[in-house]
Amino acid sequence: MTEDKFITFHKFNLLEDAQELISTLKKNDIKVQIEDTSPPVDITFSGNQLQNEIRIKVKQSDVGIANQILEKQAEQLIDKFPNDYYLYDFTDNELIEIIEKSDEWSKEDYMLSQKILKDRGNEISKEEIEKIKQKRIEDLRTPEKGHIGWLIFGFISAVLGGLLGIFIGWFHWDFKKTDPTGQQFYAYDQQTRKTGQIIFWIGLVATIYWIYYTILEYNS
Repeated sequence: MTEDKFITFHKFNLLEDAQELISTLKKNDIKVQIEDTSPPVDITFSGNQLQNEIRIKVKQSDVGIANQILEKQAEQLIDKFPNDYYLYDFTDNELIEIIEKSDEWSKEDYMLSQKILKDRGNEISKEEIEKIKQKRIEDLRTPEKGHIGWLIFGFISAVLGGLLGIFIGWFHWDFKKTDPTGQQFYAYDQQTRKTGQIIFWIGLVATIYWIYYTILEYNS
């Protein structure tokens, strides 16, 4: 039987911003775990500044029902949004993109986008929305090809015995993403993962060697 583990459901920068979601989930008898973490390395490798990250976790089997609860709650709120809410300035294509990438937007924005399109006479049917969701899941599950620059940098760091090389190797080898259904999958393609695995083990062996060499030099 597959373990029903807790997985990240939503991320926030501040715990205060997460309180409403936490309260909603708990009111609906969904168990929640809160993880406050500041990653040691920017895992996007984009040069962004690191910041604290509040991860709200639920059981993998509860992801679907949690999404349904939030969508139902958002549907009840969309009529209360003012007419000058920023989404009303979006084009139809921009609103459709929100629906296509609903996992990157709040449930309120997702539901309001559908309402605005409907009001404009461009309603998207439930059947079409389901197709959009399935395509999004397929796109998210498509493994990425690792950036050659970072793999080379990771290899060099690993040979020099740097912990950064070990991390880069592990990241490309074993890092997983989670799709909107709660299913986890490897982020990178098979070739990238093999390269990451090699970098990881080279880094680990090199680090042990340099530690051992340093101890010998110190005691000699």
